[in-house]
Amino acid sequence: MKPGKFFHNFFGHLHTINTHKLEVMKNCFRVGLYKQGLLHDLSKYSFSEFIPGVKYYQDGNRSPNNARRPRARLGFSSPA
Repeated sequence: MKPGKFFHNFFGHLHTINTHKLEVMKNCFRVGLYKQGLLHDLSKYSFSEFIPGVKYYQDGNRSPNNARRPRARLGFSSPA
């Protein structure tokens, strides 16, 4: 991966995680779930989850996990 793309993906993925975490915190705090709000998705910042997220970052529109998964064929194949 080129350095420019890596930095774009790195900061884009970090922004996506932070935005999601802040929204979850806001909603958890609203209903009194303070501990869950603070601890939600801390594993997303770990090296083992963050770097694959950067590698498969999709401009914040979709989950990078979807890009990592192989696509399953849905439906039936027609008989030959």
